[in-house]
Amino acid sequence: MTFYFIAGEPSSLMTMANTAYVIKKVNPNYIVEAIIPYHDFLVKMEVQEFLDGFDKVWYLPWCEFQKNIFRGLFMGRAFKKAMKSIVFNENSIVFVFSSMVMTLNLLVKHISEKHKSIKVVLLSYVSKQIEVTELGGKFSILLTFLNSLYSFMLGCYPMKSYINANGQLMYREYFRQLPFPTIVLSVNQVEGKAESELPAARQIVLPYPIVMRDKGQTEKQEKFVVFFGDTTITDYYVQLDKQFLINKTTQYVNAISDYYAKKNIKVYYKPHPYDGEKLMAGCESSGMSLFRERINAEMLFSKYHDSLVAVYTVSSHSVLFGSKNGIPAYWAYEYCFDNEGLKKSFRKVTLDNKSRLLRNLSELGQIGSIDDDKIKIDMNKMVESWEKGVQTLITTV
Repeated sequence: MTFYFIAGEPSSLMTMANTAYVIKKVNPNYIVEAIIPYHDFLVKMEVQEFLDGFDKVWYLPWCEFQKNIFRGLFMGRAFKKAMKSIVFNENSIVFVFSSMVMTLNLLVKHISEKHKSIKVVLLSYVSKQIEVTELGGKFSILLTFLNSLYSFMLGCYPMKSYINANGQLMYREYFRQLPFPTIVLSVNQVEGKAESELPAARQIVLPYPIVMRDKGQTEKQEKFVVFFGDTTITDYYVQLDKQFLINKTTQYVNAISDYYAKKNIKVYYKPHPYDGEKLMAGCESSGMSLFRERINAEMLFSKYHDSLVAVYTVSSHSVLFGSKNGIPAYWAYEYCFDNEGLKKSFRKVTLDNKSRLLRNLSELGQIGSIDDDKIKIDMNKMVESWEKGVQTLITTV
């Protein structure tokens, strides 16, 4: 049987690669193939070692909903032509995250219409989606109208668009829920704990695929900590007091460095992929070493799982994925944001994550407070759970 993994965004690539790894453990005779549309993030990264577990990798060009509709339609048609070159085996399963990007939209629509025997399965990190309006999103008539034009001209699923207070695109969602079963990837299942919320109809809850890469392939063997920076935070959250944020960030990162220096543990600064080697304001005097390897957060968590003691940030969602990978994770928007900025920021709502491994710091004394809670991975139990899940997908869902 063949399993296809559509990795449309860098944040989902590692989850797809790890899921493929677990499925191969379930049955080595299963065929796993990746479908990777072009993304400028991935071009900046060293991804090949994470793709070696796939039996085949299909590469596609990029396309997206663009304000320049003529350019968008031209690229969308080129993408549709390219995706027809993929050879799909019948009676297979396709895994895909429900994403707002056009590439995944077009691929899923194409597969569901042209390959009726193939089962499309959505992957999700939560059993219940948060309403975008609860995060501060405002429905955009203009962008939604633009999406409808693309839907009419290219045949993709129609989508609604939401913008933030600054007028920037925040999210797209489908007008109607996609009619496919869903696997909810749960870190609670990794620990053998039941979900606090029961899965909805056509949902299966399975362990988040935490895979520790072969240490022989890694360079860093010592224990270390990573701080994820973002130099553009005040560009997105314009309501923040910039100087307040810089002062608090300086105190925060210096406290992290001092805490782990006493334990003889090195702290690395991991820039955002678009930042190059530029440091976030407030981090210049922290003494952190620059993490130069060109991989994203999710790749780092898998490749250096055993060596990572904890991960930190001010507000980057990278640490959210760290907690899902069983790694103690801390963010400090409550400590670093001023009161007015905190009230206006939608970030607080997004922290409704049930993992005990995600701590929001409101004071520096909480640094290191959950470091001893790192999850020990039992790969045999994980494979057993996924074996049952795959059989359910094949036979009943």
